Amino acid sequence: MAIVAYNTVGALTTTPAADNLYDLGSSTLTWRSIYVTTSLTAGYYTVTSATIPVTGIYLAAGNSLGLAVNTTLGASLSTTALTFTGSYTIATTANGDLSLVPNGTGGIGLLTAAASTRAMFEYGTLSFSDVGTTPNSNVWGWETGSNGLSFGATTANTAMTATWMRGHVRVLASSTKNFTAAYGMRGFESYLQSASNINGTTITGAAHFITNTDFSNNATAFTVTNIYGYVAANLLAPGTGVTLTNMYGVYIEALTRATNNYGIYINTPTGTIARSIYIAGGAIEVVGVNFITDTTTGTKWGTATTQKQAWYNATPVVQQTLGGAITNNIVVSGTTRQLDDWTSLTVYSTDAAAIHNSVYQIGATLKTVVDALRTYGLLS
Repeated sequence: MAIVAYNTVGALTTTPAADNLYDLGSSTLTWRSIYVTTSLTAGYYTVTSATIPVTGIYLAAGNSLGLAVNTTLGASLSTTALTFTGSYTIATTANGDLSLVPNGTGGIGLLTAAASTRAMFEYGTLSFSDVGTTPNSNVWGWETGSNGLSFGATTANTAMTATWMRGHVRVLASSTKNFTAAYGMRGFESYLQSASNINGTTITGAAHFITNTDFSNNATAFTVTNIYGYVAANLLAPGTGVTLTNMYGVYIEALTRATNNYGIYINTPTGTIARSIYIAGGAIEVVGVNFITDTTTGTKWGTATTQKQAWYNATPVVQQTLGGAITNNIVVSGTTRQLDDWTSLTVYSTDAAAIHNSVYQIGATLKTVVDALRTYGLLS
């Protein structure tokens, strides 16, 4: 049977001679437009035009909708315009640029009624109740493939950057009131939570943010000069009328909830140059803080005699040179840490013992001080 496109057809039902055997059109001879009053059901529909005017597409379980590259679904797509009753994937037919798979017990909601204040919302629960016995015991709420975001340059050097995720939070021009929360604008927020009435589970470590770098694949020539786990970049120059009072690269609130609380904990680094903290300029200001050192190895201020130090705003200098230890050959006499007085300034023998005692005690005290300064490294 042939249906002529320019004829007007009245009440008519067209049925093929056999089930699942015939096509309506072909890849080279296509129908321009299909007008449907209610819905298309039970089949595979491939559309190669640029736009599908979505007034109602219904896919029953087990069916799919194929879209050509750069195809868009009409200007108005509502929650009732495209309906799923099972687990489906939407993707461009060439390379799958976009894939949406609402599988399992949860899914993805985009501006749904239950999450009207979220641009993207995990509307439901993805539950993995026995990850220890599954083939892959790691679970992820959101993960890119092993290739992730791939990039390269073959024509010329470039100042471009490759960013896996980027978001913007903007204050509207119409805003006239204040936001009084401590952190009213948040670029990223993470919550780690536990269900109620957990009984018998221990998590050794829980981390809000982890950075990993994997350059384990072999390469002929590949160099990364610097790797940063976290960068607090300087902000752009404020515009006219913008006032910025305080800027913190890292801000840590008072931690009080655990038995032991560490604002920053750094394990021992190793390497040709190994520094737990490296500060290139500026000042360190401490207010009401004690420095606690261990009782086994101890702590050094300066690891070489040429490293300059100073106290109370004096000019930093290298270790001062004494030339060696003081030798006190005066015969021991007198009372420790006591200088005796003498009255005769003309006849030595009158107060010889007192003079001897005092000179010895001065020498002994000086030697003690010098030995201590040398022990602490302030004198050579």
